[in-house]
Amino acid sequence: LRVLCLKPPCGRLHGGLTGPHDRQGVGIGGFGVPSGVGGGTPFGARWLTNYQLKPMQIIYLLLLALMVVGIIGSVVPAIPGASLILIAIIIWGFVKGSFADVSTPLIVTGVVLILSIAVDWLAAYLGAKKAGASNWGQIGAIIGLIAGFLGLLPALPVGGPLLGILIGPLLGAIIGEFLYRRNLVLAVKAGIGIVVGSVVGNLIQGLLAIAAVVVFLVTTWPQVFGT
Repeated sequence: LRVLCLKPPCGRLHGGLTGPHDRQGVGIGGFGVPSGVGGGTPFGARWLTNYQLKPMQIIYLLLLALMVVGIIGSVVPAIPGASLILIAIIIWGFVKGSFADVSTPLIVTGVVLILSIAVDWLAAYLGAKKAGASNWGQIGAIIGLIAGFLGLLPALPVGGPLLGILIGPLLGAIIGEFLYRRNLVLAVKAGIGIVVGSVVGNLIQGLLAIAAVVVFLVTTWPQVFGT
């Protein structure tokens, strides 16, 4: 039985078989074996242990987390979307002491914010128009959204705000249209049209928000982490 000696200065197999030994590991027949194989700390673990984030990098990552919330808010109603991303970029500009490095993502995010507002209005309008909905249905959808987000829907004792903001606008639009038309079939059709238009608009806003964050990452990540 030949036992591998892992502690310097051995660098050999008991029993006569030898191999080169260096600081990276023990040699076996001329092939290097990483030190982690024999019970030492793997290179990746050593890197994670030794690497410490700088204050600027921590702030940067926190602002990225805020941007992720902004992306979610672009898709989920009642949560700020592109405006949060824009605020995060402005904060980073103040932290850096200059807006020169963030001028491109700042402009892109400003355009995304304007487009998001336009898409939100246009998608809801086209969805309502295609379904033949009235202002009553649109007002009902807004009221249903607020009621659902606050958990005020009697039909939803459980599920929380997320379920409420998904079902609330649909119920509100249907009720609003029914009060106006007194026809349940037309009210349901109009309500679905309003909600579908809003969902499509939110998805487009989400894609725009992701594009804004990607531009920010491509522009600033190498400056912060040097890679």
